[in-house]
Amino acid sequence: MGVARRQEVRPYFCMQAEMYRWKLAERRPALLFITVILTTPTVCHVLPIEPTTWPLEPDCKQGLQNVTICACDPQCAQYADCCRSSTYFVPEKQRLGASPFTCNNLFGNEMYVMTRCPPDWTDNDTRNRCQHPDGSYRDPLLDAPVTSFSTNITYQNWHCAYCHGDLDAATTAIWDASFTCMGSYRTISLSDETLAEHLSFNPLTSSWDMNISLSTFDMKPSMSTPAYTPRGKDNNTQEMHSNCFLRFTAPAMELPARRFNSDVTSTCSERWEDNGVKTHCEAYTARVCSGFSTYRNHHCLLCNDVVVPQPCFVLAGPAFPGSFVSIAAAIPPSFTVLLDWRRLKRGVCASSEIYDPLACVCRKVFM
Repeated sequence: MGVARRQEVRPYFCMQAEMYRWKLAERRPALLFITVILTTPTVCHVLPIEPTTWPLEPDCKQGLQNVTICACDPQCAQYADCCRSSTYFVPEKQRLGASPFTCNNLFGNEMYVMTRCPPDWTDNDTRNRCQHPDGSYRDPLLDAPVTSFSTNITYQNWHCAYCHGDLDAATTAIWDASFTCMGSYRTISLSDETLAEHLSFNPLTSSWDMNISLSTFDMKPSMSTPAYTPRGKDNNTQEMHSNCFLRFTAPAMELPARRFNSDVTSTCSERWEDNGVKTHCEAYTARVCSGFSTYRNHHCLLCNDVVVPQPCFVLAGPAFPGSFVSIAAAIPPSFTVLLDWRRLKRGVCASSEIYDPLACVCRKVFM
């Protein structure tokens, strides 16, 4: 009974070694029975199994699912995160690097993103803009991530969606451009669209600048920017000079994008020499955790020298809650200009176009 329990708690990669030793034990029971008990932990690196450390791999055929470990759905084939019991598990498609998707952190949204054009795509300029995006975001409309609600795919930028032919005006959402402008300025009550017309890209610094000099006659009330307070009756001009930081925000709706944990370790340590374990590490998904770390499967945990796993932990907030007070006090005043592409002058442009306030023109972006 004691031996059976020992076999249940051992990971898969230890079983072959144990079975081999038991065959020898049948020949010399008295001598080698003791050898099995004493040496198996050393050879197999026996790992204690705890509910938080070794979650059971779901059985898709019985309708059991746990997406934090692996997936059973049809999409797992293209994202390479299928459970081995999934009907859609195909070994060659589950190997590390086989999926056309990349695990990206898109401005705080961790998800699988399409970052490549199809192999048969012939326009090298589009391919280059898709696969090697401009990190300075000098053209926010085309540099913004794109989510298709018809295919449930998020693309790295417009160029990637274009080469996949996935740009339908009714089902495609281009992520909003959010400019956070900081520095010394007077608060002026203008619409986001009007403020955007005063944004300019500085090629020398690869950043965005806001420069405004307007009379109070030009100022229109807005709910999206701070209220205007004049300094005096004779002062009819307000100026603003700010440096702006651009980031993209997902549409205000539930994204169908596939989520992931960017901290998952999917490869072996460079010091690891056992190619058999390395092959298994890169072959399938059944995530396990130890301490603050998560691994793609048991083999990846083993080949990263985790001999004794720790209970799993989840960060529930800032480690030092009071440490942000002094930092926040030092941050200069700022405001945000949000460009929701779907709402900008909707009646002015054609259905295949979007108004770009930065260029002050309608641009064709949909097919």
